[in-house]
Amino acid sequence: MKKEISSLLIASTVLASTAITPFTLNEVSAKTTKSTKSTKTVQQQKVEKGSILVDGKSKAISITKVNNIKLYSAEQLSKLMSANYKYNSKTKTYEVSKSVNKKQLKVSYKANSSTAVINGKKTKVKTPKLVGNKLFIEAGSLVKALGGDFDGNFLSPKGLISGDTFNPQWVNSSTVMVSNEDVQDSKTLLLNTSTKKVAHTINGTDLVVSPNGKQAIYSDENGFVYLVDLVTKKTKNLNVEDDSVKSEFVWSHDGEKVYFIQGDKSEKVASINVNDGAVTTIFSDSLNYKADLKLSVDGNKLLYIVGKEGSTKFTEGDDPEVDDIDLTDTEPQINVLNLTEEKPTAVAVTSTTDNKVFPGFVSNGNIVYLSAEADDDNLPELKMIGQNNEITTLNATKDIVSSLVTPKGEVMILVAEDNKTSVIYKVNISTKKLTKVVSTKLKLTSFSVSGDKIAATVAGTNGDKVAVLNKGSFELLTK
Repeated sequence: MKKEISSLLIASTVLASTAITPFTLNEVSAKTTKSTKSTKTVQQQKVEKGSILVDGKSKAISITKVNNIKLYSAEQLSKLMSANYKYNSKTKTYEVSKSVNKKQLKVSYKANSSTAVINGKKTKVKTPKLVGNKLFIEAGSLVKALGGDFDGNFLSPKGLISGDTFNPQWVNSSTVMVSNEDVQDSKTLLLNTSTKKVAHTINGTDLVVSPNGKQAIYSDENGFVYLVDLVTKKTKNLNVEDDSVKSEFVWSHDGEKVYFIQGDKSEKVASINVNDGAVTTIFSDSLNYKADLKLSVDGNKLLYIVGKEGSTKFTEGDDPEVDDIDLTDTEPQINVLNLTEEKPTAVAVTSTTDNKVFPGFVSNGNIVYLSAEADDDNLPELKMIGQNNEITTLNATKDIVSSLVTPKGEVMILVAEDNKTSVIYKVNISTKKLTKVVSTKLKLTSFSVSGDKIAATVAGTNGDKVAVLNKGSFELLTK
């Protein structure tokens, strides 16, 4: 299931433009004509030689510009879409057709007409231009009509993966693992960031990638645990005897065990050995609904967030009703378990009344988290718990959407700026200085980091979409 996070989250993406190199075709070379009254130069429409990425591979295509709008060779674009292209001399139309899922798709153009017939419907398009005897058209409407996607640089003839796609995790430098939900089912996909195609599908959800990117672990609805070899793409049953509810898997740094929250009411912290599947309870108490399990950089401590449940008072009588719910001291607090102890005991390191989200250990053992109040207009504050549980504020001037601690223990935040851009910053916990990592005009909802690789989620009409940072800009992997 998709995990709900802070209501503070928002989203965006930036698409790269196509690089083009001018050249002149034989049939559209410049002509000069002279009259007896004056000399006039008539310049025909210039055609440029460009390229676009088709499923990650660069393909040449001819381009012309009309009022700074790019028009592409209809014949070449049709070929890249694996579609049929022909000129109908009777109707004087240029026809592009393709069969998709046994359905015949067709687009008909007339030169210099802003109306095209797309799959039987008259539709306004950017006016096609005839240069010599070659038709040039706006690419987006044709690609979409034939079931593909085009962002101005990357062409996916069969279309990008759709549905609600979230929780991106880097497997390696060219592969991102994402959760995907649609009206039919929920699954996990390995996406190639170059081709934007599915490299592998796993019939499970809430998978967590190991530190070396070679394995992933998950639990099914029955509580049984499975281990996925991301190299061989094989899945094996790790434990089909313990059917307790298991969630929020966190790998140990050596990849030998995985920590998780256990129980119908998320009341326990436990671990599972990835070699033999043995489950060990680490800690349990009366506080239910533990969440946000995280491991320290040195691997010696775990943290989680938990709060006391409110007490309910009922009216007297044969048919009692709820009279009052006392929420005193029920605010979520950050608890820490020291794994070096023989019997770890939870120690609360906070006692404040604010909401605490996105907790994480930094490299020096301190804990950072985002402090926010859902019912007021104050900006969220990035805070740090240091020695003797002293809390300091790292930033209170930015509209922070989310924060995270990288595997190296560095702090990064996603900010919604006043100029309607989303900016990811790196935070120096000593000086409190912010260093801009990337800025985008569209809005991001969340992000994940692996080395210098960044993946993000973007709000869409059918749920979230996933984008990756490429050469300074975010480009969509899904739609």
